[in-house]
Amino acid sequence: MLTHEKLKRIKFLDKEIDAQLRELENLRSIMGSVKGVDYAKDRVQTSQAADVYTLVDKMMDLESGINAKIDRLVELKREVHKEIAELKSPQDRIILQLRYVELKSWNRIAHELNYSLRYIYKLHGQVLKNLDDKEQMGKRRQRL
Repeated sequence: MLTHEKLKRIKFLDKEIDAQLRELENLRSIMGSVKGVDYAKDRVQTSQAADVYTLVDKMMDLESGINAKIDRLVELKREVHKEIAELKSPQDRIILQLRYVELKSWNRIAHELNYSLRYIYKLHGQVLKNLDDKEQMGKRRQRL
């Protein structure tokens, strides 16, 4: 069932992926600044090699986590897309599609639909209220 919580999960997961991608990029820039080993010099015990391995391990773990989250995001978007398609109102469908599947800003949505930003907010609020009402009705039916 399409719920406001499920819609918010998409945006949260997308932002979480973006933050982790920025962290990965920072680690890559650190990795690029690691100096090579000069074998011509006297050997001095350092932990630089261990630091490099730790950095590579951290990057690989982060990449693995990012890929798992991207897979979850794609699956969640696919599920939400199908549920949005089941809504009766074309206007409701397009607003939810643009906002939660395509992750467009409110200004962009208002511009594309040729509505004022205030009207988009109002329509979105009505759609969410309808979703919450449907969810509450579904819960009541389950209790009976």
